[in-house]
Amino acid sequence: MAASDQSLPVAAFALCHSCSACGFAARMGAQLPKAVESTVVESQGSGEFDVAVAEMNGWRTSMEDAHLIMLGEGWGVFGVFDGHGGGACSEFAARRLREEIEANGCPDSDEAVKKLFIKIDQEFLDSAQSSGTTATMCIVRKPKEAGGKHRLHVINAGDSRTLLGKRDGSIVDGGGTDKGLTTDHKPDHPAEKARIERCGGKVEIADGGVARVNGNLSVSRGFGDKDEKMTGGPDPEDRPVTVDPEMSHFECDESDFLLLVCDGVSEGNFPNAEVVKLVASTLGSGKDMREAARAVCHKAVECDSKDNITCMGVLLTGGSSSSGKRIDFHPGPMTSIGHKDFRAAYEASAQRAGLSLVEAVMQRYDLVSDQLKADVWRLFPTKMLLPAAARGSWGMAAACMRLQLCWLLLHPIQAQQDAFHDETRDGKLEMSLKERYEYWEKTYADPRSASGKDWYGSWRDFRRDVAGSKLRKNDEILVIGCGNSALPADLAKQGFKHVTAADYSQKAIELQKRRFPKLKWVLADARNMPEFRDKSFDIVIEKALMDGEGAYRQWPLMFMEISRVLRPGGRFISISLGQPEELDTEEFFNNSTYGWDVRYKLSYDDYYVYTMTKHASSKEVAPSDALRAELDKIGLNPPADGRREWFEKKLGALPDEKDSSGPGGMNIEELKNMMGKGKGGGKGQSQGTGGYDAAPSADEEVETQEDGYTWSQKGEEVQIAIKLPQATTKKEVKVVFKQTTIAVLASGKTLLDGTLGGKVETDECTWCLVNGGTELNVMLTKQSEKDNWKGLLK
Repeated sequence: MAASDQSLPVAAFALCHSCSACGFAARMGAQLPKAVESTVVESQGSGEFDVAVAEMNGWRTSMEDAHLIMLGEGWGVFGVFDGHGGGACSEFAARRLREEIEANGCPDSDEAVKKLFIKIDQEFLDSAQSSGTTATMCIVRKPKEAGGKHRLHVINAGDSRTLLGKRDGSIVDGGGTDKGLTTDHKPDHPAEKARIERCGGKVEIADGGVARVNGNLSVSRGFGDKDEKMTGGPDPEDRPVTVDPEMSHFECDESDFLLLVCDGVSEGNFPNAEVVKLVASTLGSGKDMREAARAVCHKAVECDSKDNITCMGVLLTGGSSSSGKRIDFHPGPMTSIGHKDFRAAYEASAQRAGLSLVEAVMQRYDLVSDQLKADVWRLFPTKMLLPAAARGSWGMAAACMRLQLCWLLLHPIQAQQDAFHDETRDGKLEMSLKERYEYWEKTYADPRSASGKDWYGSWRDFRRDVAGSKLRKNDEILVIGCGNSALPADLAKQGFKHVTAADYSQKAIELQKRRFPKLKWVLADARNMPEFRDKSFDIVIEKALMDGEGAYRQWPLMFMEISRVLRPGGRFISISLGQPEELDTEEFFNNSTYGWDVRYKLSYDDYYVYTMTKHASSKEVAPSDALRAELDKIGLNPPADGRREWFEKKLGALPDEKDSSGPGGMNIEELKNMMGKGKGGGKGQSQGTGGYDAAPSADEEVETQEDGYTWSQKGEEVQIAIKLPQATTKKEVKVVFKQTTIAVLASGKTLLDGTLGGKVETDECTWCLVNGGTELNVMLTKQSEKDNWKGLLK
């Protein structure tokens, strides 16, 4: 399992060219729509050692790693086994090593270790199974006298690694790969290549530019892999792939720590020195090795690892862990739990900790609920959200406000009549939440409301005071809290083509549909709008909503939702009587949580026009967004009685999510829909001549044929379709996106490489294989939809 190609930027969207050691692409290269980030942490301790190992399934469809921890009197044996072609060989090797050491004692020499490896390997070969595994191990012997040096017997066969670190965060350079104590056994390593060829094998540079033994295996030593041990001989050391381990001996201090990691830790952009630094920092903050090993797994995923991940940490002093074995399960995000492969991997991870899928989901649900409550306390300080007229007893008011926010975050509006839980009075408002809703339902049901009411004037009264450029006719506009206002209709009359209006009152929406049947009206609560996708609007407008009693104490939830649905660079326009000293503050509009800048202008009749422009590089609005999405996936409000049965029913009722062929879980049809018309997938497409002189308008899509590919653009979207000479798998493809350039490689060949016709948003570019892997579709997102490219490449 090779590290990713370092000659290309790590930020590239690429599926690892060797996410498995073997070359059975169809079975081995399979990846999930999202990584399973649950961790299973096993810890053992004694008076001499403190050990923890964290395992994470990651992006793979199954977990193939295994490990070994054995603690004796004055010695310890530690090992990590990274399987490929299935988990049978790694589990077999770990189990048989334990059995042999328990029966015959810890091996005390290189020759004894080699003999043991060869014996166990032959047993597995005789079983005729086709899988294999790497192995990295360390036998530690305690000093006989206090203050003496610990002796390390390091054993390696494959590309898993053993590292030695110090508490100050520095790595001990052992002379191996990337300063490790071990050297990766890769087929293109000069010594390994010579040995392979001497034993009758050959090293081929296969798909993706990866060196493989006989075109198949990307590691040259390990257990199993019978097909690569058919030639050479007669001894086991004389096979193209051998289990013959490379061994070395070191000494270290008691304060040092050992790390044994599979190559899933190092295949992304996570150098050995950074791994050591992270573990030392975690330990230095007062956390134990369990937390440190988990931190390494999560960081590896963050650094673009697409493999299974295992990290074992060994402290050479005992005492912090209880004796015996302890297993902890830390459930990861479950937003793709409806996908059958993701669910199977999530369940398998839980089972490694002795839990069922339902138990794991229940544990995750509780964890997310607690985190959401904590996020509310973190995001909103005490002196927040209360206007000057309502500021009395700060302690009581803030406490009530936080409790209600917690409840609202955990209970998004599911139905109108039962949406409001808070029946209490705060002493300052005349109506409870439920009474406010009932008031507006009654008001909009009154026939007198049919004529409409426009609080704070019309669009023409304040349009000139909106900060920034003039609104475009093609802007996607959302009017929230529309009530019976004519504002949406006014906008449509002014020529705006895409106007959506929303209100939480069913009576208001029914009324507006009768008044203006051609407009788009949506029943939605501004505090929680699952009806609208992230980054789906250029403009959000509210008029008088924030000043109303119904919005009291609900502003943070509204602002988070508004920022979520706004595209980067989009604007939120608010018309209010509120003064800037109250509203242009951290307690209201001007809070970095929302990711926007605030400008305001005094307008007609003493109204203020506030314009919030979302940052062009805005990320997620708040951690609560993703967390709430997880709860929405399962459902809300599990009962106290029959809780397990409720979760079982919810899981059973989840619709199956579609398989994906693009990175990050992008569904092919979804990708085509986002692109407008895919190749051959639309009507009215015209064929270009390949010249750069005449470019189509930004709103007109024209497909242009170039040398080896076709491309089209529409608005901010650019689509490229590349025909491939043969069926290709995802792991054979690498696409590198930069702001001004693109590079596309498939099966080791460069298909596209050059300077783009304009700048793109690299975070929003993606690709997928279609038509059985014979066509590669690439989607680019321009930084500006006004940028009309004359050609794909300059």
